[in-house]
Amino acid sequence: MAGELGIPVVEGNFTPYDVYCADEAFTASTSPTMVPVKSLNGVAIGSSVPGAITLKLMREWERMVGIDFVSQALGHIEDRDKQRLLGEWAKLREG
Repeated sequence: MAGELGIPVVEGNFTPYDVYCADEAFTASTSPTMVPVKSLNGVAIGSSVPGAITLKLMREWERMVGIDFVSQALGHIEDRDKQRLLGEWAKLREG
């Protein structure tokens, strides 16, 4: 998917230093799909979460599968945080 969007991909074993120096980071797996990384070992990663590339990938995945996986995941959190986070996600999606 990244290649189709013109986003270079580098796979490998990365050290914490590599992540500390990154402009942004995310993890990917089957269940939560893509999750932006805010910090590692207390060190902030990038200047926004999600970063521009991560957000682009999240939007493309959402378009491909036809499911807003972020809203779906946020639907399972406590009510006191749910509406605020859903609102923030809606603003990011509209971009």
